[in-house]
This record gives sequence, structure tokens and C-alpha cells, in this order.
Amino acid sequence: MGSTDWFAETIMTESLDEKYQLTHMRDRLAVTNRIFEKTCAHVRFLQTEIDDLRVLYTRSIDAGNKAVQYKYKIKLSVTMGLKCYMHDYACEKAQQVAEMRYRINMQDAIEASAESSDDEYRFDDDEDEDEDGRVYTYNSDDSNESDK
Repeated sequence: MGSTDWFAETIMTESLDEKYQLTHMRDRLAVTNRIFEKTCAHVRFLQTEIDDLRVLYTRSIDAGNKAVQYKYKIKLSVTMGLKCYMHDYACEKAQQVAEMRYRINMQDAIEASAESSDDEYRFDDDEDEDEDGRVYTYNSDDSNESDK
């Protein structure tokens, strides 16, 4: 009798752990998604900075001012490098978000199929229900009478 109690406790603990893990994964998904969105905003901001610096660099070339050209060339290269780094980081976070969403969707599908399978495989002894709501009862005695 003690072993069945242990088994029931183990099953209940596992189901609670799965629910906790799913909730924890949804929380991590929200945080990771927020980080991804902020990183994308930074990438867009850096792109506008790069566009502005290119305009200034082109103007300094047209003016023939070597010192200003060098200044904008350095700023442009640093900003482009930072944008590449942020873009890679955004891609990494996007991959993490996609994986977490896939895991959560799979877990939800498993739970939904488990719930529906409980209802789907419920057997009523001798009754079937038609689409219109009519109930048909099958008796073994009726089938023998029709064969005669």
C-alpha cells in the first residue's frame, strides 16, 4: 500500500513540475521577446546613424577636408561594426524566441490532445448519438430477431 502512495505522489509531482516548467518557459519567452524587440529597435537606430554619417562623410569628401573625412570614417566604421554585432545578437534572440514558441506550442498541443483523448475514448455501453441528437440503442436480442 505504501508503494502506490509513492507512485501517486511521483505522478502528481511530475505534473506540477511540467506545469511549472511551462509557466517558467512562457515567462522566459516574454523576457526574450522583449530583449529581441529592443535589439531590433537599436539596429534600426544604428542604421539611421549610419545613413547620417555617410551623408556627412560624403560632404567632407566633396569639401576636401581630410581631418573631417578621417573623423567621420572612424565614426562610420565603429557604428557599422556595432550594428553588425547588434544584428547578430538580434538573430540569436530571434532563434531563441522561435525555439521557445515551438516548445510551448508542442506542449500545448500535447496537453490538448491528452484532454481530448480522454473525452474521445469514453465509451457508452450500448448507445450512439446521431448528428441530430437522436440516440440509438443496440441490443443483441434485436439483431437475432431480424436474422430469423
